[in-house]
Amino acid sequence: MILKIIFLTILFTGILCITSVSYAATVTIQPGYQEGIDTYIHDDGTSSTKTLNFGSRNYIAVTNSTSHRQYALIKFDISQISQHSVTSASLSLFNTAGATNKYLNVYRVTSGWDEMTVTFQHVINGSLTYTGPSTVKTYIPDGYTGWVNWDVTTYVNEWLSGTENYGFIIICHDNEFPNEKDFVSSDDNVIDPSFYPKLTLDGVETSQVPEPATVAILGLSCIITLIRNKIVR
Repeated sequence: MILKIIFLTILFTGILCITSVSYAATVTIQPGYQEGIDTYIHDDGTSSTKTLNFGSRNYIAVTNSTSHRQYALIKFDISQISQHSVTSASLSLFNTAGATNKYLNVYRVTSGWDEMTVTFQHVINGSLTYTGPSTVKTYIPDGYTGWVNWDVTTYVNEWLSGTENYGFIIICHDNEFPNEKDFVSSDDNVIDPSFYPKLTLDGVETSQVPEPATVAILGLSCIITLIRNKIVR
């Protein structure tokens, strides 16, 4: 009888070894130096600035005033996420400087762009487009330094459901000077990489096979318990 118990326990343990356990996890996507795709575009009213590219700059700027407009562009690769939705998604940028209290809006880009060639002229001529509700915004107080987060769950779930992922565009609609907000870029090779832009996803379905040592301990415990119960009876 004891041999039968041991056999059944070993069989159960073997099944457990090849069975993965599914659970919801938090995944943070934070590309390293020069791996990230982020930049800003600038319009100061002159034709020369509208056609300039800032893809190699070590910061990302967002501005809106009577004489300047700067929009930030950023994209994350989420192709490794195979499900159609997540519980929540948060876009996080580290703010290093900026005057006045401002709301910054995030929209979903709906056209392709290249970090090293995109300019404000693409917005003007309609080749760089975006969409999204005006409610996806975050308040940044005057002089604040630190992480700024936006709830971008709707946008990310649209991408996971099949909409093409062209990234985010960040815009300030408050027209007041000065109001530039500067953020850390993944092109900054001096600052701590932990301050690079990141996208945090909650509720990502993943699976894990139990560690052999854990399974072995569980199996041994089952054998001891079953034998003890048999002896007591």
